[in-house]
Amino acid sequence: MLFYPQLKLTQRCSYLSGKKVFITGASGLLGANLIEKLLAQNSKISQVYALVREKERSFDRLEKLNVEIIKGDITEDKWAKNISDMDIIYHLAAKINVPSAIENPLETYKINVNGTINLLEAIKKYNDNAKLVYCSSANVYGQPKYLPINENHSLFPLEPYGASKAAAEMICSAYHNAYNINYVCIRPFYIYGPGQENTQFVPRIILNILNNKPVIKGKKDVVRDFVYVKDVSNALIIAAEKGKNGEIYNIASGKQTKINDAIDEIIKIFGDKKVKIEFQDLRPGSIEISNISVDITKAKEELGWQPEYSLQKGLEETVNWFKNRGN
Repeated sequence: MLFYPQLKLTQRCSYLSGKKVFITGASGLLGANLIEKLLAQNSKISQVYALVREKERSFDRLEKLNVEIIKGDITEDKWAKNISDMDIIYHLAAKINVPSAIENPLETYKINVNGTINLLEAIKKYNDNAKLVYCSSANVYGQPKYLPINENHSLFPLEPYGASKAAAEMICSAYHNAYNINYVCIRPFYIYGPGQENTQFVPRIILNILNNKPVIKGKKDVVRDFVYVKDVSNALIIAAEKGKNGEIYNIASGKQTKINDAIDEIIKIFGDKKVKIEFQDLRPGSIEISNISVDITKAKEELGWQPEYSLQKGLEETVNWFKNRGN
């Protein structure tokens, strides 16, 4: 077994000491968690700037932190000059709900594609020395041609969300080549954790149990790679320092988990609580991916990153957060 040296969190954050950090999509699950981690681990960071729309769901969460909030929309340019003296720019803003993207692909492309172009134009015009860390998605891969999936796997997204993230990746690469924009890209797999939208898989199961509603299991085995939000935040932090210019990194647990097994793990955390189980198909077969296995060797070797949270530990923290929040 190969051993990959892993940087301690304090080592990762020390690189950002004295630097200014700009985050789009700052009120989302990943953005808010990243800000909390940056501020908790690095008191010497110069300043974190958060681009948020005024009515974002996690806006109150950000107001409690020592963060400069910039109100604006990624598809507009009123905020663009704010990046002129930033050192690191994390681009997390995206429309991420797959069913919603299928229903409204134009809005998805406006936010995920045009929004990315808007940000790149701002970088090109006002601050081409900044380092951009772009958060893409595993959905760019589509149906796996081979397993485990590495970064050289072809891109063949099956739905508008995946297509929008693949297009944004290509655009980042084009700006890198044409305008020498310094960027690195991560491709997270299924992210879960405290603060996730209620419509997503893990929160939906938790909330159904809390509200004494039936839990839906699939009629067939579907395999995913679940990666805890704190592990993804760690990857973003270290990618800002160690990520090679123009490179892409898979970010995942590196472990296969059947969706039904993940459901069983959540139910187990609730102890003796009675849970009603129903079975049905989880998603139309044309866009359903039945089996995923991820190769995270590149992230381990080049970033010194590896996941720290087991599925059990991550789910326990997530369940407790939803319990304490109330439903």
